[in-house]
Amino acid sequence: MNHQSFYQTNKYHPFLFTFDRPDKNIMYEKILFLFLVLASTTFSYAQTSPDYSQIKLDNPDDYRAANTFALMAANTLLSNPVDKNKIDRLNCQKFLLKWMSGTPDYGFTFGNSEKILTNNPDLMTLYIASMVKFRLENKVENTDQEKIKLESWKILLAYCDTPANDVRLTNKLKKLIEANKNGELEKDL
Repeated sequence: MNHQSFYQTNKYHPFLFTFDRPDKNIMYEKILFLFLVLASTTFSYAQTSPDYSQIKLDNPDDYRAANTFALMAANTLLSNPVDKNKIDRLNCQKFLLKWMSGTPDYGFTFGNSEKILTNNPDLMTLYIASMVKFRLENKVENTDQEKIKLESWKILLAYCDTPANDVRLTNKLKKLIEANKNGELEKDL
């Protein structure tokens, strides 16, 4: 069986292009390969984070327009393990801090949460992301800081309780996770 007749009689290969000349087959295989490479590059590029440093935050309207990006940054931080993508995490963190400090629509306070999180910058970043996520996904008045704190802690503790996120649990965090599971988190904060 010669090379050309094999390709023409092979009915089981759905992506095989057959022509009278084998050199045309090679050309179409190269085109198909190039298309697949370009498609995979496009899809992998679409999964990267936006360049937060290019988002303009100069006036109140800019901050309002950036709410979507703030939520995206918070979700990025809360959906990846602590040690994964350090540069992306840092960019998200810097953007969130800048957005939080200037947004006219939302107020953020740490209260006594800062005492618990002071020695762990990763947890502080995740708590910030939790506050942003809760505030942007829920309509809560700025005056209800206790509700904001409680719900933000619930988001943070759910993240910490997921083993895949690689969070080192201190005794205090373990106690808070257990209190959250028992519905007694408000007492322990």
